[in-house]
Amino acid sequence: MLLPLVQFLVLLTVMLLPAAAIAFPILLFGYLARRTHGRGALISGCFLAGALLSGEAVWRLALADWTLPFWTTVEASGNAMKFGHPLEHAAENNLCAVIVAALFGGLLGAAAAALAARMIRKFTLPGGRRPSPVHPG
Repeated sequence: MLLPLVQFLVLLTVMLLPAAAIAFPILLFGYLARRTHGRGALISGCFLAGALLSGEAVWRLALADWTLPFWTTVEASGNAMKFGHPLEHAAENNLCAVIVAALFGGLLGAAAAALAARMIRKFTLPGGRRPSPVHPG
């Protein structure tokens, strides 16, 4: 029951990370060229930052006893002939943990950015001006 969910999350992460990496520079360039709202650039940039930070945090903290470097782990996850089946299985599990953490961290960063963009837009007047505070009497 849990395996299809993990496979779905890994597949979703594999699709979202490259899509966000491609969308971020395009949206950022569009924002810099037109100086219109940069909500898409903010959200995709925060998705990338959240994904990278959470994936790195899980790799450093949760997998602290894992001694193989990252790229060797990637190689070991698909090469049972060279590394042996137990090491391949452990490497796959560790990579799934990092990928799922990256997905959730990216989604959390994107959600926070979307909420922040909504709050900024709510408290900004047309023309980029902020409303002046009302001082009583």
